[in-house]
Amino acid sequence: MNRKGDAPFVLLVFLALALCIITIFFILFSGKEFSSKSKELNDIMSEARIAQEYSLEVASDILNDTLNCNNSQDSACLIGDVKERYKEIAKRYNVGYPGNLVFFKKVKEGEFSIDSQDGIYVFEMIDMKVTSERGTNKIIRNFNITIEQKGS
Repeated sequence: MNRKGDAPFVLLVFLALALCIITIFFILFSGKEFSSKSKELNDIMSEARIAQEYSLEVASDILNDTLNCNNSQDSACLIGDVKERYKEIAKRYNVGYPGNLVFFKKVKEGEFSIDSQDGIYVFEMIDMKVTSERGTNKIIRNFNITIEQKGS
Protein backbone atom coordinates (compact mmCIF):
# COMPACT_ATOMS: atom_id res chain seq x y z
CA MET A 1 0.00 0.00 0.00
CA ASN A 2 1.13 3.59 -0.75
CA ARG A 3 1.83 5.51 2.52
CA LYS A 4 3.52 8.60 1.11
CA GLY A 5 0.59 10.90 2.06
CA ASP A 6 0.26 9.77 5.70
CA ALA A 7 3.05 11.96 7.15
CA PRO A 8 1.88 15.25 5.54
CA PHE A 9 -1.72 14.49 6.51
CA VAL A 10 -0.77 13.90 10.18
CA LEU A 11 1.31 17.10 10.10
CA LEU A 12 -1.68 19.01 8.70
CA VAL A 13 -3.92 17.71 11.50
CA PHE A 14 -1.42 18.85 14.16
CA LEU A 15 -1.03 22.24 12.46
CA ALA A 16 -4.82 22.76 12.42
CA LEU A 17 -5.05 21.74 16.07
CA ALA A 18 -2.24 24.17 17.00
CA LEU A 19 -3.97 27.03 15.15
CA CYS A 20 -7.21 26.32 17.01
CA ILE A 21 -5.43 26.38 20.36
CA ILE A 22 -3.65 29.64 19.50
CA THR A 23 -6.96 31.23 18.40
CA ILE A 24 -8.73 30.19 21.63
CA PHE A 25 -5.79 31.51 23.67
CA PHE A 26 -5.94 34.84 21.82
CA ILE A 27 -9.71 35.18 22.34
CA LEU A 28 -9.51 34.39 26.05
CA PHE A 29 -6.66 36.74 26.90
CA SER A 30 -7.39 39.73 24.69
CA GLY A 31 -11.18 39.98 25.05
CA LYS A 32 -11.04 42.76 27.65
CA GLU A 33 -9.33 45.15 25.25
CA PHE A 34 -11.98 44.56 22.59
CA SER A 35 -14.87 45.02 25.02
CA SER A 36 -13.49 48.33 26.33
CA LYS A 37 -13.10 49.64 22.75
CA SER A 38 -16.59 48.44 21.95
CA LYS A 39 -18.03 50.21 25.01
CA GLU A 40 -16.20 53.42 24.07
CA LEU A 41 -17.59 53.33 20.51
CA ASN A 42 -21.06 52.53 21.81
CA ASP A 43 -20.88 55.50 24.20
CA ILE A 44 -19.84 57.83 21.37
CA MET A 45 -22.69 56.65 19.12
CA SER A 46 -25.22 56.99 21.94
CA GLU A 47 -24.02 60.50 22.75
CA ALA A 48 -24.35 61.55 19.09
CA ARG A 49 -27.85 60.05 18.85
CA ILE A 50 -28.95 61.78 22.07
CA ALA A 51 -27.57 65.11 20.85
CA GLN A 52 -29.51 64.74 17.58
CA GLU A 53 -32.76 63.86 19.36
CA TYR A 54 -32.22 66.72 21.81
CA SER A 55 -31.72 69.17 18.93
CA LEU A 56 -34.99 68.04 17.34
CA GLU A 57 -36.89 68.38 20.62
CA VAL A 58 -35.45 71.80 21.45
CA ALA A 59 -36.24 73.08 17.93
CA SER A 60 -39.83 71.86 18.29
CA ASP A 61 -40.26 73.34 21.78
CA ILE A 62 -38.90 76.72 20.69
CA LEU A 63 -41.22 76.72 17.66
CA ASN A 64 -44.17 75.86 19.89
CA ASP A 65 -43.34 78.73 22.27
CA THR A 66 -42.82 81.06 19.31
CA LEU A 67 -46.18 80.30 17.72
CA ASN A 68 -48.17 80.19 20.97
CA CYS A 69 -46.73 83.35 22.46
CA ASN A 70 -49.68 85.04 24.20
CA ASN A 71 -47.98 86.71 27.15
CA SER A 72 -48.06 90.44 26.48
CA GLN A 73 -45.57 91.06 29.32
CA ASP A 74 -42.94 88.92 27.59
CA SER A 75 -40.80 91.14 25.39
CA ALA A 76 -40.17 88.28 22.93
CA CYS A 77 -43.93 88.00 22.31
CA LEU A 78 -44.03 91.59 21.13
CA ILE A 79 -41.66 90.88 18.23
CA GLY A 80 -43.74 90.76 15.06
CA ASP A 81 -41.38 88.79 12.82
CA VAL A 82 -41.69 85.07 13.60
CA LYS A 83 -38.05 84.34 12.76
CA GLU A 84 -36.78 87.10 15.07
CA ARG A 85 -39.16 85.95 17.81
CA TYR A 86 -37.79 82.40 17.41
CA LYS A 87 -34.23 83.71 17.80
CA GLU A 88 -35.15 85.64 20.94
CA ILE A 89 -36.98 82.72 22.58
CA ALA A 90 -34.12 80.33 21.67
CA LYS A 91 -31.78 82.33 23.92
CA ARG A 92 -33.68 81.01 26.95
CA TYR A 93 -33.21 77.40 25.87
CA ASN A 94 -29.43 77.54 25.43
CA VAL A 95 -28.07 75.89 28.56
CA GLY A 96 -24.63 75.23 27.09
CA TYR A 97 -25.13 71.54 26.31
CA PRO A 98 -22.14 70.66 24.07
CA GLY A 99 -24.27 68.61 21.67
CA ASN A 100 -26.41 71.65 20.82
CA LEU A 101 -23.83 74.37 20.34
CA VAL A 102 -24.05 74.17 16.54
CA PHE A 103 -27.85 74.38 16.68
CA PHE A 104 -27.84 77.57 18.77
CA LYS A 105 -25.07 79.08 16.66
CA LYS A 106 -27.17 78.51 13.52
CA VAL A 107 -30.21 80.05 15.25
CA LYS A 108 -28.21 83.07 16.39
CA GLU A 109 -26.89 83.61 12.84
CA GLY A 110 -30.35 83.12 11.33
CA GLU A 111 -29.43 79.99 9.35
CA PHE A 112 -32.96 78.61 9.36
CA SER A 113 -36.31 79.39 7.82
CA ILE A 114 -39.86 79.57 9.10
CA ASP A 115 -42.51 79.63 6.38
CA SER A 116 -46.25 79.82 6.79
CA GLN A 117 -49.01 78.58 4.54
CA ASP A 118 -52.67 78.25 5.54
CA GLY A 119 -51.87 78.46 9.26
CA ILE A 120 -49.22 75.72 9.12
CA TYR A 121 -45.71 76.83 9.98
CA VAL A 122 -42.70 74.94 8.67
CA PHE A 123 -39.38 75.31 10.47
CA GLU A 124 -36.36 74.13 8.47
CA MET A 125 -32.68 74.04 9.33
CA ILE A 126 -30.37 72.51 6.75
CA ASP A 127 -27.00 70.85 7.36
CA MET A 128 -27.24 70.49 11.12
CA LYS A 129 -24.30 68.68 12.75
CA VAL A 130 -23.70 67.05 16.11
CA THR A 131 -20.28 65.79 17.14
CA SER A 132 -19.24 63.27 19.75
CA GLU A 133 -15.68 62.25 20.51
CA ARG A 134 -13.61 60.27 22.96
CA GLY A 135 -9.85 60.09 22.58
CA THR A 136 -9.03 59.58 18.93
CA ASN A 137 -12.55 58.41 18.02
CA LYS A 138 -14.98 60.97 16.63
CA ILE A 139 -18.49 60.74 15.17
CA ILE A 140 -20.16 63.56 13.25
CA ARG A 141 -23.85 63.22 12.43
CA ASN A 142 -25.27 65.40 9.65
CA PHE A 143 -29.01 65.88 9.37
CA ASN A 144 -31.72 68.37 8.47
CA ILE A 145 -34.43 69.55 10.83
CA THR A 146 -37.92 70.04 9.41
CA ILE A 147 -40.87 70.63 11.76
CA GLU A 148 -44.45 71.37 10.77
CA GLN A 149 -46.70 72.91 13.36
CA LYS A 150 -50.09 74.56 13.35
CA GLY A 151 -50.03 78.15 14.56
CA SER A 152 -52.53 79.68 16.93
